[in-house]
Amino acid sequence: MKNNYPHRFVMAFAYANDGFKLYFMTGHACQKVQNIQRCNKVSLTVDRECEDWAQIKGLSMGGMAAVLSE
Repeated sequence: MKNNYPHRFVMAFAYANDGFKLYFMTGHACQKVQNIQRCNKVSLTVDRECEDWAQIKGLSMGGMAAVLSE
């Protein structure tokens, strides 16, 4: 969180068939890692690009995150 505001970003993720766990990769020095280390509460939205706003569909969720090492 820069200046106590949440850090929002768009990124790709991978789903591993391990219950409801989502995994993403990023560098250890990235803002995302620092934010998770400070507060492990996270939220995300999964959607598709859509030209017609009436057709927008997506999934929004919240959860807990952990930084994993190699």
